[in-house]
Amino acid sequence: MKELGQRCGLDESTFVLHYQNTKRITERVPKYSLLSSHTGRHPSVTQSLERGIPIEALQKFTTHKDLKTLMRYAKEADAQKKVQMEKARD
Repeated sequence: MKELGQRCGLDESTFVLHYQNTKRITERVPKYSLLSSHTGRHPSVTQSLERGIPIEALQKFTTHKDLKTLMRYAKEADAQKKVQMEKARD
């Protein structure tokens, strides 16, 4: 993911804050260095729900043990559908 982000030009710098024991450390890093496989998980699950894939199937695919955790994505997908319906009515 990092290499793909770098190739796509996500090299703008951003600040990252972390702690080492009690010491606060701020670093400037390129955005592509923050990408991981988890970065795409959230939008991918939300879009799958919007397209009608059953949440039980997604639970097996994403290996969420707790359905409550996965339901957060469903709420976002429902909110997106509502926005789309409101746009269609206008």
